[in-house]
Amino acid sequence: MPSFSAELVQRVPLSPRVVGMTFRAAEPFPRAAGQYAMLTLDEGSTHAFSLCAPFAPDEPARFEIAAARGTTAQSLLQLELGSVVSVTGPSGVLVWKTDAPSLLVATGTGISPLRAILLEQLERSSSVPISLLFGCRDAAEELWGAESLRSDPIPTRSPLCWSYRTRARLPAHARARAGARAPRLLVRPHADGQRLHQAAHRARRAARAHSRRKLLRNARASALWSEKSRSDSIN
Repeated sequence: MPSFSAELVQRVPLSPRVVGMTFRAAEPFPRAAGQYAMLTLDEGSTHAFSLCAPFAPDEPARFEIAAARGTTAQSLLQLELGSVVSVTGPSGVLVWKTDAPSLLVATGTGISPLRAILLEQLERSSSVPISLLFGCRDAAEELWGAESLRSDPIPTRSPLCWSYRTRARLPAHARARAGARAPRLLVRPHADGQRLHQAAHRARRAARAHSRRKLLRNARASALWSEKSRSDSIN
């Protein structure tokens, strides 16, 4: 797996807890949207971060991550602009595999790889509908909320979960590339949010029921095997 150095060139607060960090690698860093990289600091600690922006041919060495305060990555947040880290990657299989209607779900910095995937899809000519559900403690924790992935937040039945509808508002440089071909994120009105919540609840109940049935089948099979073993030993 390739390793190279990268310089911290920008820090942007994304929320009270999360900082966006932009690095410029010493060489082009091609990758698939959704992948991650390992960052190693001078003091020896290594941290895995999902890359929150897709590969851009016009800036091939640039990549972004989102780091949360109060985590094991605290030492990374203490880096000054101009600091250099060692990067290994990319890795990971959370990538766009086929054009099909999709529902993406994330909380906190878990939205990072999904942001990269969405921005990549917005720059393609695909019209595949994509829905994003993002959960956070409150509006202040909404990452990249002023950027591209939302229009009007509509609460679902869960107070911590928001669904977004948009023909996404992209940054100017992305709008220029995407033009009018950007896919529209699905509208999720409140009723749909309720149905989604209920469907998820039914799916969880079905999964629990399936697990119970599987445990019963295994227990019966074990009991039959034990009975057969005892019978064979007697004979």
